[in-house]
Amino acid sequence: MSDTDLVLGVELEGDKATKDTEKLRDQFVNIQAEIEKTKHKMQELTAELDKQKSKKQELISQEQKLLGELQRQKGIKQQYNAMPMAGRVSSGISIDDTNNKISSLKGQIESVRDKITDVENAEMKVSNRLSEANTKLQNQESKLGSIRNKYKQVVSEAKKHTAETARTTKQTNGLSNSFGSFYKRIAGLAKRVLIFSLITRVFRALRDQIGNV
Repeated sequence: MSDTDLVLGVELEGDKATKDTEKLRDQFVNIQAEIEKTKHKMQELTAELDKQKSKKQELISQEQKLLGELQRQKGIKQQYNAMPMAGRVSSGISIDDTNNKISSLKGQIESVRDKITDVENAEMKVSNRLSEANTKLQNQESKLGSIRNKYKQVVSEAKKHTAETARTTKQTNGLSNSFGSFYKRIAGLAKRVLIFSLITRVFRALRDQIGNV
């Protein structure tokens, strides 16, 4: 039996069977609607999770670039510090600018890492909601399977009952026909006995009259 049969219904005899199947069909349709709603919600959560992951990856890439630039500026500073005083002047390196860049880069990196943490927290919340929705979906599908099995059982029992009723009716009709035939035979026999009794009485009456002459 397909789900389409369950939704459209199966013609059954008996008020109880009809009420049971109608109740199960209503439950089936409602659960199906809930499942579709849960699946749609899971699709939305999956899209949101992908969005958070993409955002996180962009921030990580940004962090890596900032770290690379920070290492470069630190290298310039180390190079500057390793120079003699005469060499520092002719190097064209502004240590103040380098220190400012290093400080700025550290602040940017810290800000990006905070954003990464926020995204990871949001990602975790969405992931938990998606897991809950998946568990809900499994429970709904389990209920749907249970309703489907109950429906099959009700239909099977109703059809079995209908078959037994038809067989009993056939047996009853056969028994009635047998009694009818038996009654006809008895009625015919009684009729013949009555006729024979009347004939006997007539002969007795005639014999008595002849005897009296």
